[in-house]
Amino acid sequence: MIPALLSGKADILAADMTPTLKRHLKISFCDPWYYVQPCVFTKTGAAFQKPEDANKSDVTVGVLLGSTGETIAKKYLPNAKIKTYKGGGRMIVQALLAGHVDAGVNDDLAVLTVLPDFPPNSVRVLDERLGIGKDPLAFAIRQESVNLWQWINLYFKFARSDGTYDKNIEYWMESTDWKKDH
Repeated sequence: MIPALLSGKADILAADMTPTLKRHLKISFCDPWYYVQPCVFTKTGAAFQKPEDANKSDVTVGVLLGSTGETIAKKYLPNAKIKTYKGGGRMIVQALLAGHVDAGVNDDLAVLTVLPDFPPNSVRVLDERLGIGKDPLAFAIRQESVNLWQWINLYFKFARSDGTYDKNIEYWMESTDWKKDH
């Protein structure tokens, strides 16, 4: 996604992207619009009870290539085998259900929003989150796009002040109502 932004094929990356210092060397980020926490998820019935249970040399953990989930998994699960996948969060869940990995690491929002696409009760998100704190999600723009950066930040201020933001978060991210409407 970042190459498309830098080449001018896109003006904005409106995705669930976490601002990092490394990414900020090439692109700019607007103010965070949401916060997520990294989580470990497994097949329902797996023996894992807490994230540390996945930190074993005989455990393979699926992550998205180049994601903050990959960075966090390597930091907090250094003994596990890390297997990277290109694509969206569904890739890790598919790999888990196919038996290619024993667990997955991604942000909780990404996991929870794709789970309704899979058989009910087939995947379990561990209650305890991985790492410390929450990670911001923010839209990315080219560094020279100062006006767009200001406009996006102003848009979210207005949306928060009139309740539009909360309604959209509830509908699109905290429920699955949108799936039956679209």
